[in-house]
This record gives sequence, structure tokens and C-alpha cells, in this order.
Amino acid sequence: MAAPQVILAKETIGRNGHLTAHVEWTAQEADDLSNITILDPDIDASKKYSNTRFQVLNVQYDSDDGIEARLEFDIIPFQPEALIVGIAGGVTSGQRNFVKESLHGCRPDPNPLSPSKIILTTIGALPGQSLMIEMNYRESGTRPF
Repeated sequence: MAAPQVILAKETIGRNGHLTAHVEWTAQEADDLSNITILDPDIDASKKYSNTRFQVLNVQYDSDDGIEARLEFDIIPFQPEALIVGIAGGVTSGQRNFVKESLHGCRPDPNPLSPSKIILTTIGALPGQSLMIEMNYRESGTRPF
């Protein structure tokens, strides 16, 4: 068995960005994803700021029944505030809007020492299933003088 291919599409306008992650398992694939990087500050940041971090504004997802997934900031050791969204196996669609739900107006990177990647992990995918995640985010950091 082979892991499914992850197709990422990213658009940025200034410090705001939109990411679409589409995962599709073929009839022969049933391996899960394990900590696949979908947004990396070293690669995906605009370089307009030093110490760039990502803040998640909102997330929408659609999946086939039975797929469990976690979208989270990559922090070791894991901290509960690193979880951006968890998708339960029986849930096929949903959204989180941190602009409305959070005092910060976003889900900020909780790592105080260095910027974190955003990773995706899946559990329980079956051949022929798919998962789509759309996420709006923005960059924050220190502006150079």
C-alpha cells in the first residue's frame, strides 16, 4: 500500500493566504497520512517579516465518512492549544471560524520559541475516499526597519 497524494494549492495576497489541501485515496491506497506539512514558514512565508508565524483565521473541511483527521501546529511536545481542528470519523463536513470564536480573532501559533509548521494527519481512510480542507490564514511577525 502507498500513501495518498496530497495536492496543495496556495494563494497569497499581502500577508493573507488561502490554502486548499485535497487528499484522495485510490482503490489501491489505504495508508494514512502522518504529520504531512501543508504550510511551512520557511518555505511559504512572504519574507516580509522576520520570525514569521502563521495565524489561522478559519478552516472548512469535507471528507468521506470514517476518515479522522487532525490539523495542527507542529509542536514537540504536543500541547492542546496546537490543535487547529480535529475531524471525527463520523463527521463529513464542518468549519471553524476563529475570527468569531477566539478573543484573538485567529488561532495563533502557540510555540513561543520558533515558528511552527502546520501539519495534517489522517486515521482510518479507506480506498476510494477523499478529504478536502480549505484554510484562510495570515502572517504575523516583526517588520524589519
